[in-house]
Amino acid sequence: MTKANDITLSPDEIVATLRNSTLPTLLVEGRSDMEVFHFLEDMCFGNRIDIMPTGGRDTLFEVFKRRVEFRTTPVAFLADSDMFIFGNVPPDLAGIVFTEGYAIENDILSGGKAFRMIGGRHSAKWAKVISSLSQWFAAAAHRYLNGETVEYSQHPGQLVCFSAGTLTPLSQAVLIDPAPLCEQAKRVLGEPTKYLRGHTLLDALGHFLATAKQQPKCSKDVLLRMDLVSWETNRSLQRIVTGVQTTIPQLATSIA
Repeated sequence: MTKANDITLSPDEIVATLRNSTLPTLLVEGRSDMEVFHFLEDMCFGNRIDIMPTGGRDTLFEVFKRRVEFRTTPVAFLADSDMFIFGNVPPDLAGIVFTEGYAIENDILSGGKAFRMIGGRHSAKWAKVISSLSQWFAAAAHRYLNGETVEYSQHPGQLVCFSAGTLTPLSQAVLIDPAPLCEQAKRVLGEPTKYLRGHTLLDALGHFLATAKQQPKCSKDVLLRMDLVSWETNRSLQRIVTGVQTTIPQLATSIA
C-alpha cells in the first residue's frame, strides 16, 4: 500500500522505517509523479510493493548509500537520470534504477501515443516548437556540462512562442554562438523525446494541445496515462520494471 500521508521524512526516519519493515519497497524521488508510481504499483507489480517518496533526489541518494543499515529489507531505488544522461552515473550510485530518458516523463512518452493527439494539421508547428526547445536545452546542457550555473526549469511558454514556434529572447540568451555544442549536448537535437528535460517535454505537449485550435484539451496526467496503459509494449518502462524486479526478485511473479 502506497503511503498516503504528505509528511516528508528525513533520511534517518526513512532508514529507520526500512530497517523495521519486511515489505518490498520502491523508493522514488518526490511526490509530483505519484500518479505514475501508483500505476506502476497497481498494474506492473500487482500491488505487491510499497512505493515510498523520499522528498527529493539528494535524500534518495543519501538513503541508498546507507542501505547496509537495512540490508534484510527488499528495497529498490528509482531515480530520474537528469543530467547524468549526458555522462555516467557516479560509481557510488550504481545499483539505483535510473530512467533511460532524462526523466520518468520521457520514458512514458516514448510510447508515442500521447503525441498522436497533435494531429496531422498541427504536426509541422509542433515540430518547430520541439526544434526550438531542443536548441535551447542543448545549449543549456552544454553550459551545464562546462561547469556553468544554468536555469533550465522554466515553463516552455516562457521559452518558445507557440504560435510561431520560435525562441523567446529569454531562451535565445542561452544559445551558444558561435561556439559549437559539445557532443553530449548534441544528443538533445537528435532525440528530443529522450534527452529534453521531462517536465519541459510534457508541459510543452500539454500547452500546445491547449492552445491549438480544435484540439481536445488534456491534462498532463491524462497524457501520461495514454502511454502508461500500454506499458507492456513500452521498452523504457519495461526496462524500469525489469530493473526493480532484478533488485527485488520476489516481484517477478507479480506481472500477469
